[in-house]
Amino acid sequence: MTIALECSNIKLYYGKIQVLRGVSLRLPEGSIVAVLGPNGAGKTTLLKTIMGITIPIEGSIKLYDRDVSKLPPHVKVDLGLTMVPEGRRLFPDLTVLENLQMGAYTRRAREKMRDSLEIVFNLFPVLKERLNQKAGTLSGGEQQMLAIARALMSKPKIILLDEPSQGLAPKVAWSVAETLESIMRELGVSILLVEQNIAIALDRAEYVYVMEQGRIVTEGSKDEIVSKKIDVVKAYLGI
Repeated sequence: MTIALECSNIKLYYGKIQVLRGVSLRLPEGSIVAVLGPNGAGKTTLLKTIMGITIPIEGSIKLYDRDVSKLPPHVKVDLGLTMVPEGRRLFPDLTVLENLQMGAYTRRAREKMRDSLEIVFNLFPVLKERLNQKAGTLSGGEQQMLAIARALMSKPKIILLDEPSQGLAPKVAWSVAETLESIMRELGVSILLVEQNIAIALDRAEYVYVMEQGRIVTEGSKDEIVSKKIDVVKAYLGI
């Protein structure tokens, strides 16, 4: 089994406050792995640290066995890592097409832009219909589709996906979740998913990590996680 992404004993401080306490996880190639946990558990901070927005004080981050712990985000994008942040962070005054073009800013991605556009329009046909519409005027579901599509324009091997269902109606959230399966299976992209919607996370992920107060408190398959007797798991999953 090839490991696309591996974090080992990641520790991070904001000033004197430790926010990541020895986090270790693995993302096998061609899989969806979820990170669950209550608000303030450190999930988004973990994704930012993997992406290089924050730098760990201890531990290692490896992409396909290459240590990238200290590399900045733009270098990691060139190596095949990208992130869809919480809240989507689109350019609201740019059109759908212009937002997609912004995702293909590396030379490797620019060379494949035409092919990438065809791929994202097959995944999200509505974006082709909205091509010249400003991103800020799209519905919440369409904006989330655009955020994911923009990430795909960089030709990634790994996507860090932070709260994709946030603010979406249940039907729309499930529709977006279904595309994750297509992205993983058809494009071979590995996905590390942070998600508050427990049903979506457990339905899509092959493996689950549960975080609390900056540390992994348990991990396992869907069935293993649901059967755990740990208090935080029971409280968070409503067991």
